[in-house]
Amino acid sequence: METTYALSRNKRSSKWQFRKRCPSDVARILPAEFIKSAGEDDKRAAEARVALIAAEYERRTAETLAKLAGAPPTTFPDAQALAMATHFYRSALPPYLFTQPIGQLEQRQLLQDIAAFICHWSPYRVPDMPALTAIP
Repeated sequence: METTYALSRNKRSSKWQFRKRCPSDVARILPAEFIKSAGEDDKRAAEARVALIAAEYERRTAETLAKLAGAPPTTFPDAQALAMATHFYRSALPPYLFTQPIGQLEQRQLLQDIAAFICHWSPYRVPDMPALTAIP
C-alpha cells in the first residue's frame, strides 16, 4: 500500500502539520482527512516526527476497520432480505388472518380500528380516510 501524505504549514500558525486522506470505507466514521500537528516550526524536525504521526494514523484506521468488520451490515443481499421478510410474515401474520367470513359491521369496525392505529402511530399526518366511512 502506498503511503502518501502531505506535510504543510498550518495557516494560523508557523507549525507544520501532517495531512492524509482516510480510506473511503472508514470515511463515514472518521473525518475524510486525518490532520495532526507535528508541533515543530522546522520542516526537518517535522519530517522526523512523521513516522510517529503516520503510525497513529494507521492505528486509528485499523481500529475503525475492525469496528466496521464487527458491525452488522447496513444493507442485505436480496436473497437475505427476502428470507427475513418471509420469516417475519410467517411468524407475525397468522394471528391476524381470518378463518371465518366476517360481516359488514365487523369489517367496518376493523377498518376504523386499523385507521385509528395508523393515525396514532404514524410520524406523518395521515389524511382523513373517507373510503372507510363510505362502507354501507
